[in-house]
Amino acid sequence: MFGKGKNKDLKSKQEEKNIERRESLKPRQSRNGELSCLYGLASILVLAGCIFYSFLERGKAGGFISGIAIISLVISGYGIWFAKKGFREKGRSYLSCKIGIALCLLPVVIFIALFIGGLN
Repeated sequence: MFGKGKNKDLKSKQEEKNIERRESLKPRQSRNGELSCLYGLASILVLAGCIFYSFLERGKAGGFISGIAIISLVISGYGIWFAKKGFREKGRSYLSCKIGIALCLLPVVIFIALFIGGLN
């Protein structure tokens, strides 16, 4: 074709290619979900470090360990908050949010189990 019709055909073909490209691309992970995963890992590492240090000191560092374990719970809380915030992001994959929540709940469950075990 010549003239104005040619430009319309080219534009429509380019639009079709762009739509195919967009459909083939996978959605990116939620940024807040990624932060939630990092906070979950940090919380697990802090709690594991507390447990390891407690074994090294043979239970004599109770106050120090409990303070750092509380910090681990605060980090977990922030991780859960970021994961909750990540579910609000449109057009993103929420797998990292789900993993982040699981990673953040793990230290909370471990801390509660250790606390209840210490009471007995």
